[in-house]
Amino acid sequence: MFTKKKVKLLLLESLLIVVAVYAIIFYLTDVLDQERFKELENQLTVSSLKQESRYVMNDFFSTFSENECELMRNSIYEEYDYVKDLFSDINRYVMSGLGRNEPRYSVNKREYTLNQLDMLNMINFYNEGCEDAKIYPLLYFNDGESSGIDTQGLILSQFYEETTDVIVLIFDKNYEDEQLLVKLRNYYNVTQAPFIVFGDKNTKDFTNNDIVYLRTLRNEYDNMKNI
Repeated sequence: MFTKKKVKLLLLESLLIVVAVYAIIFYLTDVLDQERFKELENQLTVSSLKQESRYVMNDFFSTFSENECELMRNSIYEEYDYVKDLFSDINRYVMSGLGRNEPRYSVNKREYTLNQLDMLNMINFYNEGCEDAKIYPLLYFNDGESSGIDTQGLILSQFYEETTDVIVLIFDKNYEDEQLLVKLRNYYNVTQAPFIVFGDKNTKDFTNNDIVYLRTLRNEYDNMKNI
């Protein structure tokens, strides 16, 4: 049986242990690469929040099923706005001349990649239950170096502006820091860049050239809508 004195001693020891642990953490965060620590913290937080949001979202939709498709669609496009902001941040690092030498670049790059992969899952989940108002993901893999990358980027921008239900997800073909992206790339057999996946077709199905032109994308879009 614990006496009051022993309880006080246990509490004091526990407090000292907690203080010691926090002291070690503060020491390590000061010694270790600050950006790496922030990246780890950020990814854990993002992953946790997204997992929690899925449970909340599914529970909410099952309770208020009348507007579930509209709510899910709005959630996807809110996420897409955030992804576009991350993409702009990454481009600013590149345009400034710092690029990959800027520590924050790697943090944003991975967060951007993870968010896009998460969006793709959200779209697939949405399309399963909301067939009357589908969202059509267009996956665009580039390597930042190919001669056709600028032309293809402009074509995709115009195509996106013309539609209300296409979302363009841009991936770095050579990015190896996220295994989920590597699996996605292998699944679609992405061996060149630029490379597009739209519906059940990809660049090799659309054309013998590296560029998929606007007319081709419009035709495929019309075919998908009429299925």
